[in-house]
Amino acid sequence: MAIVQQFVGLDYHDEVVQVCVMDSAGKMLENRACPNDASEIMAIVTPHGRKVRGVIEACCGAANLAEEMKWRRWLEVTPQIHGKMRWVIDRQLRRLEFLEKEIRIVERQLAQMTKDDPAAQKLLTVKGIGLITAATLRAEIGHFARFRTGKQLSRFY
Repeated sequence: MAIVQQFVGLDYHDEVVQVCVMDSAGKMLENRACPNDASEIMAIVTPHGRKVRGVIEACCGAANLAEEMKWRRWLEVTPQIHGKMRWVIDRQLRRLEFLEKEIRIVERQLAQMTKDDPAAQKLLTVKGIGLITAATLRAEIGHFARFRTGKQLSRFY
């Protein structure tokens, strides 16, 4: 069986990645969104072949995703990793996938818990504050109104 080159394009977003797989003739083999997770992307790409060339848009976060995918793929296919080492690495990769799924569940729960909280929603509008930081600040500080100034808030703890 001949190895056919596949081309993969990834359109990166915070929550999802649009994955498009084409063959060397330009025929679209797959084009769908999946969660922003390297293992989910690999599950879409891998069935279409092993000889893959890919492009990913250059934006914040995309480089981390590309690096993670490169290392995971290397760990999965490197023939020098065999026997007991292969067994250990495969277990750790499965554990990593499980933990990533658990993190997504917790993040969805946090988003649900804070969606009707005006203080948390206001924190989310501040550049550099994401869901985890907003939820943590809200939980730790409680009522922001008890501080008359930012200086008082900064001295908290």
